[in-house]
Amino acid sequence: MSLEDTFLQWSKPASDTEETRCENASSAIDKAMRASEYLQYRDLSIFGQGSYAANTNVRQDSDVDVCVMCKDTFFFELPSGAQTSEYSIAAPAEYTFERYKNEVHSALIARFGDDGVTRGGKAFDVHSNSYRVDADAVPTFEFRRYFGPPDQGYVSGVAFIDEKSGRRIHNYPVHALANGRAKSVDTGRRYKKVVRILKRLRNLLRDEGSVVSQRVPSFLIECLVYRVSNSNFQNSTLTADVHDVLYYLLGDLATDQSCNDWTETNQIKYLFRSSQPWTRADASTFVWEAIDRLKI
Repeated sequence: MSLEDTFLQWSKPASDTEETRCENASSAIDKAMRASEYLQYRDLSIFGQGSYAANTNVRQDSDVDVCVMCKDTFFFELPSGAQTSEYSIAAPAEYTFERYKNEVHSALIARFGDDGVTRGGKAFDVHSNSYRVDADAVPTFEFRRYFGPPDQGYVSGVAFIDEKSGRRIHNYPVHALANGRAKSVDTGRRYKKVVRILKRLRNLLRDEGSVVSQRVPSFLIECLVYRVSNSNFQNSTLTADVHDVLYYLLGDLATDQSCNDWTETNQIKYLFRSSQPWTRADASTFVWEAIDRLKI
């Protein structure tokens, strides 16, 4: 099989059967929340995030990430030196995140049973069966990031508290999905195809013993490919697109300074900062290994 034929196979999304099992998992989590005696009257927004929602998941590597956001209260971040009184933010909410997460846990157990759910520091693992894939249910509060004076408003995201570290983690999944879809349109649908190809390559490198590939999650691959200029997705073959994407990244990942201001696909959070679980060196080494493995 030629490299182009391999890439044509790797660029395809999950199979129809896997897609159905993904949809079943997402729907089951939604129904669990709606049926809860504790949560049915809460202002919840339940939506998919990550590779499944972005349609960049690959065959035999499909799971579901479902955000269960409560908007009855929120976390926030103010500009340096600002006071809460300036932003009309009331006293701390009585409904705590700890209580909310416990109620989500109860709702999941009520539907899937004790053996069907594992509690983690960040999310609940809803175990797979013949009907659905493995799924993460992530309880979050709304997160509001104020960038300037109160009259400029805020950017809305999601946030949760990691039980293991006690650290608050915030993300912007809606912004990430919207930007990824726009990138896909602007590149003639090539963006998501290249993302899937590099995810499959990452999995292959892992199987062959690559250490750095174990530190390169799917989301980082999506962010890296997102940073590549659209002109690199306009070739006549996928092989040429992958070549141009990898060498574009190789150059810009050469130093910390060259990609210091890169952001995630949400265009809000910085991609390479100390708060991230990966580093610029991880990304650069992965690109080197990809080029070497493909011989392009």
